[in-house]
Amino acid sequence: MAYSREMISQYFHMTIRQAAKELNVSLTAFKRNSRDVGIQRWPYRKLKSINSIINDFQSLSPTNNSDYEEMNDAYGSDCDKQE
Repeated sequence: MAYSREMISQYFHMTIRQAAKELNVSLTAFKRNSRDVGIQRWPYRKLKSINSIINDFQSLSPTNNSDYEEMNDAYGSDCDKQE
């Protein structure tokens, strides 16, 4: 059974194994189908990492410079302070 990219994208919040299991298809077949519709790498870990970074920044107090400095050290100097 072939799945569309849009349908597969609904499972990006899961590991690829969990997604294949939810769809009752083997992991190999699911990977092959994903590659066929242009998903070269399963994005679960990347999305999880990005969400974690967003949550860290949202928890910062805008008046506390030490928190900003700590986040800047942790995630790099590309994070410019916006005021």
